[in-house]
Amino acid sequence: MQKNRIAIILATLAVGIILQIIFIFADCKDTPTKTAVAFAKDYFLLEERMADHLCDELMAEAEIDLVKNAITIANLEAKERGFELGMVRRSLSHIETKIISQDADVFKVKLHAKSRVCINPVFALVATLFGLGETHEEEAVLSLIKEGGSWKVCGNPFEIANV
Repeated sequence: MQKNRIAIILATLAVGIILQIIFIFADCKDTPTKTAVAFAKDYFLLEERMADHLCDELMAEAEIDLVKNAITIANLEAKERGFELGMVRRSLSHIETKIISQDADVFKVKLHAKSRVCINPVFALVATLFGLGETHEEEAVLSLIKEGGSWKVCGNPFEIANV
């Protein structure tokens, strides 16, 4: 009786470990929606690593560094309002994606999310509990292309080229 229980426990652990390995490999796969979400998060947090998700064509067409320009403009706007850059960074939540169209190497992904000023998590909790602060709806259609074996955002995401 005791040996059966041990065998069942070991079999359950083995199945759990195998499933975990399968899920890890499945999560590592590069997908258009995963790239769209990663870019959007970096864009609203004003992180320079958003450039890693932009296609070469978009970066080459621009006469200036689009990412540094967007961050500089956000910094100037924050200073005009008497804030530091951290007060204009926004975090995304409730992110939803929908594939609008797809080809072998071109996808259009509709992204919908809620954004809020990225502040100390304790302040965010208090703001949520008391209904303080504003939450903004963000929506965009991102064009993604397969470039160098990975998905890249192209076009004019969040009108970054117009900033």
